[in-house]
Amino acid sequence: MPVLFRIKQMILRHTEDFKFHFPDNTPNFTAFNQGDVLASEYDAQGTLLRSYSCVQDAEAIVFPNANVALGQRALLTVVPVTEKECQFDV
Repeated sequence: MPVLFRIKQMILRHTEDFKFHFPDNTPNFTAFNQGDVLASEYDAQGTLLRSYSCVQDAEAIVFPNANVALGQRALLTVVPVTEKECQFDV
């Protein structure tokens, strides 16, 4: 049976100083716990502007890329779902 996922968060890069809080070689679909900080953004003076955290347990990262252009998607997070939770258009 395939594992199904739903997108939970789409994190965009808004500043030049954007950093992930996990190693660059972390595999896709690595799960984190609620409250774990995934990324942060800072202004030119190094002041924290915003941080991005998991909002639920088993939230996994997909396609992380901290070097995307400003305004582009740096990271998706996904959570597993059951078939009953999915709606399919037929």
